[in-house]
Amino acid sequence: MKTSKQILAKIKALGPMVRGSIVEAKRTCGKKTCKCTQGKRHTAFYLSRRIEGKTRLDHISHVHVQTVRQYRKNYDRLMRLVEQLSTALIRELKEGKK
Repeated sequence: MKTSKQILAKIKALGPMVRGSIVEAKRTCGKKTCKCTQGKRHTAFYLSRRIEGKTRLDHISHVHVQTVRQYRKNYDRLMRLVEQLSTALIRELKEGKK
């Protein structure tokens, strides 16, 4: 089993992270001569988050989608590590190591 210090080191090494879900939307732009009026809609990406009880959508540029996906994975890893840290700290307290 990993110690709390080992888990904290992993948390520090995670790098950038964001909370939320990546949403892909197909849209039309409204220009009469655009390809989207013929069914070939534009793709847009957003980061969806709940802030103070309201859903917020932040546009993500196509060039940043992969980066935001990695940040999102880092957030998921953080949540798993926080759970492991909590378990390790409780175990260490019971064993008298803290």
